Amino acid sequence: MSEPTESTEEPGHGVFGAYPKQGVGATAKNVAEDVRALVQAEVALAKAEVINAVRSKAVGAAMFAVAGVLGLVALLALLLAAGFALAEIGGLPGWASALIVAGALLVLAAILALVGRAKLKAQISTEVTRANVEKDVAWVKDRLPSKP
Repeated sequence: MSEPTESTEEPGHGVFGAYPKQGVGATAKNVAEDVRALVQAEVALAKAEVINAVRSKAVGAAMFAVAGVLGLVALLALLLAAGFALAEIGGLPGWASALIVAGALLVLAAILALVGRAKLKAQISTEVTRANVEKDVAWVKDRLPSKP
């Protein structure tokens, strides 16, 4: 049998550190406060991450809008150049070549409008869904126990 050895620890200290100077209730309260503070810190971090992400998305959307405007300006410049080229190559006056370019654009707009209207007039069909639902209802009715 081994003999008890004398402890070299200071009074009030155990192997794992100082003995607590507060009770279980106070310790539980401190843990709850720490958890609350941790949750608040995590919520603040999540808010900061979302704000940064939204800010980044807003900047991206603004860049996309500016790119669209610049694309429109470039298209107008190309149409203007087409008018000048038509005037130069065809020997037409500037007003006549501009009229030809505008007429071509109007024809293109009319074609797109007609195709778009036809797409909008097309009826939405739910025949496949209706047939599937009818089959499902019939399948369920077949498997329900019949009343005596």
